[in-house]
Amino acid sequence: MALAQNQRQRLDELKQTVSDHVAAFVKVAIALAEIRRDKLWALDGYNTFQEFCRGEFNFGSSYGRELAQAGDVLKGLLHETDGIPAVLPTAASQVRELAKAPTPEQQREAWELSLETTGGEPTARAVKSAVAQVTAAPEITTTARVRDTQQKATPGSTAVVVDGPQHIGAEVKVTKVEANGGLIHAETPSGQVHPFLAGEIEITEQADPPQPKPTPKQIIEQLRALLERVLKEELTDELVAEIQAALA
Repeated sequence: MALAQNQRQRLDELKQTVSDHVAAFVKVAIALAEIRRDKLWALDGYNTFQEFCRGEFNFGSSYGRELAQAGDVLKGLLHETDGIPAVLPTAASQVRELAKAPTPEQQREAWELSLETTGGEPTARAVKSAVAQVTAAPEITTTARVRDTQQKATPGSTAVVVDGPQHIGAEVKVTKVEANGGLIHAETPSGQVHPFLAGEIEITEQADPPQPKPTPKQIIEQLRALLERVLKEELTDELVAEIQAALA
């Protein structure tokens, strides 16, 4: 019975040690992050953050850099939860993976995902997987690209070749679109017109929509206005050009 009580007491002491270590890790990392970010190391006469870490704490520059990087990540997580997070990373390896997400928002999202998928006890491998999921670029399926190209492709549109047997990466100019949109003719950089399937190109800049043809009534009104000007003004070259354009 006494042995069991001693073991329980020892377990409680060790758990407290672990808790203190985690709290210390967070405080140290955030402190180093601020020192590095604001270049406070220069106040003690050091030329670099690495020199500061070696001179003040006797640890290597890579370890100091990792701790400071961890501090940036941890501060973002603390900010999101008003400084009282339920679970924080407890190892540099976890934070190192989180830091690979480019924004604090993605880091928080990846951390929450890793907590969900591991029941609240994420490993560095789980964090790495969560970061990959959060930062993965959405894939555009071939079907979606074909539909998008068919909707946007008009003569004069600019496109880039993304698939097919040749011209990959080339910028082309659409010259003709078949009635069903499945085949698109475009001028390549060499000046040759080449037929492309809709799934082989991606429209990057749409052509300006064609101007609608004037109605007969609009043409009559335009001619009437020009005739009134002819009766009132001298017949200049500019006015002649306008009349010719209206009659064309």
